[in-house]
Amino acid sequence: MRRAIVGVLGGDDQHGQARAVGQMIVRNGWILLTGGDGTSKAKKPQVKDTSMCGAASLNGPRIGILPDNTPLPSSATPRIAKWDQPSRANYLFLKTGVSSKERNVINGQTPDILIAFSGGRGTLAEIAFAVAAKKPVLFVAGSVQKLEEKIDKHFGQRNPKRGQYLNDFFEKPLSLYPKALGKGSGQTLLDQLSRKLKDSKEVNIEAIEKAIIYELRRGIGQQANFPGVPVGIGSRCKFERGVKNISAQTRLVRSCQQAKVRSLRRPRATIRGVG
Repeated sequence: MRRAIVGVLGGDDQHGQARAVGQMIVRNGWILLTGGDGTSKAKKPQVKDTSMCGAASLNGPRIGILPDNTPLPSSATPRIAKWDQPSRANYLFLKTGVSSKERNVINGQTPDILIAFSGGRGTLAEIAFAVAAKKPVLFVAGSVQKLEEKIDKHFGQRNPKRGQYLNDFFEKPLSLYPKALGKGSGQTLLDQLSRKLKDSKEVNIEAIEKAIIYELRRGIGQQANFPGVPVGIGSRCKFERGVKNISAQTRLVRSCQQAKVRSLRRPRATIRGVG
């Protein structure tokens, strides 16, 4: 049985909270999935990197879905997906070969449950794709109003770049992943997201762990909802093998940890002297 995958989304620099969330996820034996790898050199790294750093600090199971924004010398030059998962590793970093905007579909639709901080256009798109896939989304306290404001700022009727943003963050990704749409258009996904935000209750950091356990009570499917990468043949099967490997390594580590705890709790045997 594979481990549950918990996605963490957000573009803000909420270092302490995001790091704590990453640590909480791996302490429960769940797999953290973000759009970062924890190696950001930015003065104010985003949620995706700080949560990954939190998970890595405990050597926890983690998956990084990374974009490829490098310019190509020719439009005819194909991109390729690159998989970084050494043997017996409890992590997987997938350089998808697609742009960050297209990669957002994977981040939104692959996890079993998602935790959303506030963020910008990319975060909004990730959450919208999650909502379209009917994935449970937990909104961190203080995030909903900010996200609603960002929808109005970037995709509101008053923004002259609204059409461009809608095309870049929704229509183009949907041309690669048409099944991510459900019914309607990119605007339909935005409308669904707006309704989701209005109907959602925020969760304090301290209560997120219980909320995840509650949402996962119905169990998870045998396979993740990974939509694949357009530039990789057999990428879905490869991803599933990676998740199973991470799950197996996580079970092994947790079993060893539990055995160590039990051994420390056993009373020491006394040796009687001979006299």
